[in-house]
Parts: sequence; structure tokens; C-alpha cells
Amino acid sequence: MSIQTMGLDKVLKRLEKLKDVDTKLAPAIKKATLKVEARAKRETPVNMGALRGSIESKFKVQKNVLTARISPGEKYAKYVHEGTGSLAGGRDRGFTPGRIRSGTVKKGIGGIRPNKFMKRAADWAAVEDVFMKTISKEISKLIK
Repeated sequence: MSIQTMGLDKVLKRLEKLKDVDTKLAPAIKKATLKVEARAKRETPVNMGALRGSIESKFKVQKNVLTARISPGEKYAKYVHEGTGSLAGGRDRGFTPGRIRSGTVKKGIGGIRPNKFMKRAADWAAVEDVFMKTISKEISKLIK
């Protein structure tokens, strides 16, 4: 019995190009992250623009692992995203930011409706498969 391998040298050359693939893919991961950041900014409600302007991506490399994080910097972002008071829904309907002085806020009345702008951006990234598409394109370039 004999086995013929045609084109094995080409395959080995392509695999050699994938050496240190983690460092070569970092730009693709950053590019995909910035796409999701842009989507998050489009989804963000705007009054004066501070919340939208505070959304940023941060990258950290630790033990050859690149971590990307997209988050708003404004302190009130969680209240816009999750809602407050009785309009927030869920179990903790009395959630109100800051201190509650006796008699100034009645539990269960008022608040703001949740506006899940970051979740919508994350859902979009998952549906559109942003990270895999971007990384796949980069891998295709590397093995050509």
C-alpha cells in the first residue's frame, strides 16, 4: 500500500505562515471590536451626546491573550441601560440612583425605561458574526 501526497509542500508552507497567529490576528480583533463600538454608539440614546461620546474600546494583552472591552464611561450609563424606579422592571423595581431622602421618592413610582443600547450592539455583533467574519478574512490573507 502506498500513499501519495500531492501539494503537501504547499500546505506546509501555508501552515508555517500561521506561526504566531495570535499576534497576527490582534489587528483583526481590534478592527472587529471597533465595529461593535461604532454600533453601540449608533444605538446609544442622545440628549447632549456625553453618553455616546464616552463609549470606548480598551485592549489588554496578558499572557498572550488579547482582551477587548467596550464600555461607556459616564457614571449614569447603567441607569440609562437598566432603567430606574418602577419602569426598570424585574424584581428590584425600587432601584433608584443616588441617595433616597425620606419622603422625596416614593417606591414604585416613576423612573426611566431601560434602553439596552449596549445589549443591542452585542446582539448585532452575534447575529452578524462580526468577530468570526473579520478574523476569517485575516486568516485567509495569512495563508494565501
